[in-house]
Amino acid sequence: MLSGLEAGFGLDVVTWLQAHGNGVFDALAVGLHLAGGELVYLALLLLIFWSVDRRLGIRLLFALLAANVTTEALKFLFQTPRPHIAHPEVVTPLVEQGGYGIPSGHVLIALVVWGYAALWLRRRAAWALAAAYVLLMAWARLYAGVHYPQDVVVGLIFGAALLWLYARLVDAVAPRWDRLGLAVQLAAVVGVGVALAAVAWANEEGATAAGVVLGVGLGSIAEARWINFAVDGPAWQRAARYVVGALLVMGVLFGLRAAFAGLEPQPLFRIVRYALASAVGFVVWPWLCVRAGLMPAAPGATPSASDRQTDILNHQP
Repeated sequence: MLSGLEAGFGLDVVTWLQAHGNGVFDALAVGLHLAGGELVYLALLLLIFWSVDRRLGIRLLFALLAANVTTEALKFLFQTPRPHIAHPEVVTPLVEQGGYGIPSGHVLIALVVWGYAALWLRRRAAWALAAAYVLLMAWARLYAGVHYPQDVVVGLIFGAALLWLYARLVDAVAPRWDRLGLAVQLAAVVGVGVALAAVAWANEEGATAAGVVLGVGLGSIAEARWINFAVDGPAWQRAARYVVGALLVMGVLFGLRAAFAGLEPQPLFRIVRYALASAVGFVVWPWLCVRAGLMPAAPGATPSASDRQTDILNHQP
């Protein structure tokens, strides 16, 4: 059935959209492709995590991870080609995109992440914006020649199912996760990251997802146990911590890309690069901000070993 769509109706939809394109549509499709990339998500979600709402930020980041893992698992399961790969003679891709087709990760991830944000905000305007963005993303993936209609439909179906499941379970799972021992938490994160790397080893997006899972997962464990910051503070402080922190994370990400250039195996070094950059965002920068006074520690936060030692010394007779 899928092969019939890839050479029939599905292909006809893609070629029709491209035949009725123009410069404005081209720019919009390319812009949405970039907006659905890991760097944009990382920048936006770290802004929320560091400077707007820590709890929402962490939940959106884990929604992103869940959507990434689901996307890569489904791509490995279906292993279908993209239009511009199956039919290069009639489909011209507007963006560089490799890997398998089903599902559209851009659509699935957009639905889960921004759908959860709309659920959190509980406002009609947020739902309208999220729906419009997801539909525009679906159109852009077809117009860009990197997905068939069935890829987008599967992305929408599984994205909606994952959003429903995530929203239903996150409040129950989060406290249970917090009660698990450190060894169990570490084993779970490493297990998921290694499994994802094994499944998506040859795919850049899969290697990126595996690195982010490891960095965010391990980093969030360390931050919750030993830092536990709050986002309070004046606007200038929130802006400063975000701008400097974003520059630091991007510096690590691109600095390691230059340092790892030409090294093999490339997927391994891509995983390491994204894991370290994510860990900097989740542990190193919040710790530095708390120490420098750019972030307050959350009320009731567990003090560090050095802080406890200082308190003991200060209270000696």
